[in-house]
Amino acid sequence: DTKDAVTLNVSGSMMTTKRSTLQSAKHSFLAQQFDDSKWTEKGCNAPHAKEWTPDDVTSWVNKIGGIPGDVGSILKENEITGRELLALNM
Repeated sequence: DTKDAVTLNVSGSMMTTKRSTLQSAKHSFLAQQFDDSKWTEKGCNAPHAKEWTPDDVTSWVNKIGGIPGDVGSILKENEITGRELLALNM
C-alpha cells in the first residue's frame, strides 16, 4: 500500500520504507510517532521541517517528552526556524 510508504531524509539521503518497519521496536519513540493513532493523511502532507516557522518549531518541541518546558519558548524567542533547527544537527 503506497500510503504506508514513508520517505525520510536521513543525513541528506532520501530513503523510503514502510511504517511497519519503523514500528518494529514496539515501545520506541519512533514506533509511537508512526502509530495509527497519530498517523493521518493530513500528517503526510505537513510542511517539511526545513519549511517550519518559529511557531511550528515551538509546537514540535513542546510535544516531545523529556524536553524542559522552557526550550520551546527559548527557540521561539530566538525565532528559530526549521531550517535553523536542522542546521543544529551537524
